[in-house]
This record gives sequence, C-alpha cells and structure tokens, in this order.
Amino acid sequence: MKTTPMNVLSHAFFPNAVAVLLTVLLSMNIVSAEEKRLTKQAEPHYTEDVMETTPVLWQGREILFSAFREKGIGYTEEQLYLFLADLKTKERLTRFGAKHSLACAFVDGDVFHVFAAYQPTKESWFTDINHFKSTDLKNWETIPALKAENEHLLNSSVCRDEQGYIMAYESDSPVAFCCKFARSKDLDRWEKAPNLVFAGKDGKSYSACPVIRYVKPYYYVIYLRHAGTEWVSDMIRSKDLRIWEFSPKNPVLQASEGEGINNSDVDLFETDGETRLLYATGNQNDWAHLREAVFPGTMKEFFESYYPEGEPHETVDAERK
Repeated sequence: MKTTPMNVLSHAFFPNAVAVLLTVLLSMNIVSAEEKRLTKQAEPHYTEDVMETTPVLWQGREILFSAFREKGIGYTEEQLYLFLADLKTKERLTRFGAKHSLACAFVDGDVFHVFAAYQPTKESWFTDINHFKSTDLKNWETIPALKAENEHLLNSSVCRDEQGYIMAYESDSPVAFCCKFARSKDLDRWEKAPNLVFAGKDGKSYSACPVIRYVKPYYYVIYLRHAGTEWVSDMIRSKDLRIWEFSPKNPVLQASEGEGINNSDVDLFETDGETRLLYATGNQNDWAHLREAVFPGTMKEFFESYYPEGEPHETVDAERK
C-alpha cells in the first residue's frame, strides 16, 4: 500500500513538516516516487512508406531523417532514396542519396551526417555503407564508410563516445542477422572492431536494426529480436562492446493492439527533458506505420530505468575467436 503525506499530516497546517517527512519516508523506501515509464502515443506519426527513421535536433529544429523504399527488390533511383522532413509539420525539406536506404543520421555541430546502405544497380540487395554530410542540407558530400566483406551491410547507428565515434551496424554474416561495431576519430575513416559479433544470448540468433548510444560508462544498444511470431525490441548494455548485459525488463517495445506483429527500427533523441523514441510497426510484409513513444526523463534516466539496481540480468560474450 502506498502511503502519501496526506495520510499522515494535514498539508494545510504543516507544509514544512510534510515535506521533511516525505523526504525521510522516500529515503527509507516506505514511500515510492512514481516510476517513470515509456508511454506509446495514441496515433501513428506517419502512415506512408518511411523506413529507418532518425529524429535529430538540427540548429534548434526537430528534424526527421528517413528513407523511402518501395516494396520489392532491384530498386530504381525513384524507388529508393533518403529524405529529411520537419518532425512536427512533416514538411519535406530535401531529398538525396538515390539507391540508398537502411540509414541513420547524426548531427555533429554544424554538420549533418547520414550513414546509409547502398544497393548497386545490378545487385538485388545492399552492399556497402556510405557516408553523406552537409552543412546546409542542400549540398551533400559522399564518402565510403564501410566495405562489405563476403556479407551484406544493412542498418547502422552512430554516436559519440570518449574515444571519438562508434558505429553499430547490421550484417548477415556469420548470423543473419547480427550486430557488429566500428570506430572513427573523425566520422570519415572507420575501422571495424575485429571479432566482435553480437547475435543474441546463444550467439546465433536474429539480432537486427541496432541503435547505439553512449552514456558513461555504458554503451546501450536497442536491437530487434525475432520472438516466435513477433519481432520485439530489446536492450543490452556494455562497458567494452564485448560483454553485454541484457535488461531484465526486456522487451523495451512489443507490438500492441493495432500495431501488427512488430515494434522495430527504433531510434531516439532527447528534447525538453524527455526521451522520445520513434519505431516502426507493421506485419513485416505489406504495411508499416511510424509511431512514437515518450519517456518523461533524460536519456540517461531512460536507459538506467531498464537496469534496476540489484536486479539480476543475463550476459553474453560477443568476442569470436
């Protein structure tokens, strides 16, 4: 039973005493502060074909980066491209990156960066990851970022850490699909982290669509897991990219009524003291909607809420010998 100050003293007569008593009770765990929870918004944010979105703050403006991809394979330039839109009004701002998809965005100062998988004209699937950057959102420089090595490279996510920048990216080898990692000092030149492959608790399970953030001392990754007839998004954390701890509160997102069979392709940002997650719903076939969930706290609070102090969690070693 939750005890409130009004059960103990009259706030009208003893406001200071009530405040002091509440503080003492909280410290003794007799009164629990209201737990902050991730809450899904009622209506879809987008119902058109947008994929692999990233919400970012660009010069004080909330921007939605996304990819347009028609259903099927062997895309033309009109069927596969990247675009930016105003997150609030949905006004399209610019279009670029033909023949690219499975992408993410990262803002570093005055430079807008995008990392996207490329599908060559004669290929039926994606190969390398390329890097786009711009200071005006009109003119884009393109630089190779990661080369595929007997594999296909797919979704990616980038954040800053104490050593520079870190990328989590999706590959179909040695497990379809798994998460790998790369490092950079300048966002232009990337080095793959050797022998690190995250593929679930058993080292061989579907683990796709990673989004990575660094909140000292942990790297946090939200990834997509195939769970029977559903696709759910789980959270893991690591101090070294090798030993990963699974959140005891997984999944972070799971399909609710009206959301089909998946909650996938999560990305997130912090604004006005809230952490906002965008994620895809659908049936993994012929429809997908973009939805939003909000956590009433900082990103640090959001991640830490999935690892309650003293609660046990499973771990896995991602190093491949």
